[in-house]
Amino acid sequence: MQIYAIQFDIAWQDPDANFDKIRHLLSTIDLAGGALLVLPEMFATGFSMNTHQVVETLEGPTCRFLSDLAVTTACQVIAGVAIDGPRGPHNEALMVSSDGTLVHRYAKRHLFSYAHEDRHYRPGSNLITFTVDDTICSTHICYDLRFPEDFRTVTLRGAELLVVIANWPSARHAHWTTLLAARAIENQAYVLGVNRVGSDPTQHYAGDTCLFDPRGSLVASAETQQGILHAELNLQELRDFRRDFPTLNDVLP
Repeated sequence: MQIYAIQFDIAWQDPDANFDKIRHLLSTIDLAGGALLVLPEMFATGFSMNTHQVVETLEGPTCRFLSDLAVTTACQVIAGVAIDGPRGPHNEALMVSSDGTLVHRYAKRHLFSYAHEDRHYRPGSNLITFTVDDTICSTHICYDLRFPEDFRTVTLRGAELLVVIANWPSARHAHWTTLLAARAIENQAYVLGVNRVGSDPTQHYAGDTCLFDPRGSLVASAETQQGILHAELNLQELRDFRRDFPTLNDVLP
């Protein structure tokens, strides 16, 4: 599977500016059709608690942009959007197929109370897995990374690629890469972390969008620059590794 992850400086609460940034970055590369294209958490607005300004419906402009992006690139797209719901807004990861159809939604389960996210958004309750080109995937959002039990749950459901979209601040940058590697090692899975760079009104972000393999080795990193990380998964190698070193068989109920 080919993966493209876009790491960029998100313009604060300005979806149109962020749509333009993404279009520009994609125009600089030869994107392979059929790939998985991943954008950060709340990519259209930044990690904002101003829900009255940033929350949209599934028929809103950000979802329309993602649908158009999937069709024009012929890629499947995962991206973070603040979505309104009957009981209040959720911080979600949306999965859009290459024909522009919204096929999966994941609402962030662990809200970042340190930044009062829990006062403005509702937590999700369900973990999801889905298949992209014969690869079983799951999505997680930022603070979820600190809760390994969720990653183990989806791994036991067969997940091979664990995708974490984030606005992870540079103040805890070392935690980001350490925890991504740990989730890869303990689950014998590929782990893709997609972060942003730049600043918002309260934080600076160092990026380090990166991919770890099932042994916890770094496959690729975007480091601290705005740009697009491109990597390829070797699923046969992952499956062989799980077969030859079957630690997941020893997980206790």
